[in-house]
Amino acid sequence: MAPKGTVLYERNKLISVAVEIDWESGEILNVDSTFATSLCNNFLRYLLVGKNILEKDKIRKEIEDNFLVTSQKSLLKALEMVRERYCLLK
Repeated sequence: MAPKGTVLYERNKLISVAVEIDWESGEILNVDSTFATSLCNNFLRYLLVGKNILEKDKIRKEIEDNFLVTSQKSLLKALEMVRERYCLLK
C-alpha cells in the first residue's frame, strides 16, 4: 500500500468503473476502469465479463480472491453502485 499523502495513495482512494450490461439478462458484456495499467483493466474484464451484475456475492468473491490491488474496496463499492443503479432503472 502506498504511503498516505502520495499521488499513488490518493489515486487509489477512488476508482471509476464503466460496465456494459445486457439490459434484459443482467450479463456483464464489457468493463473498463480508471486503473492505471492495461493489465489491471484486462484482468478485471477477464474476471467480470459473462457474470451477472445481480450476483453480487459471486462478483465480490471473484474480486476478493483474485484481484489483489490496494484499491479493492473502492472497486467493490463502485461495482455495488453499478448494481444498485441497474436495479433502480430496470
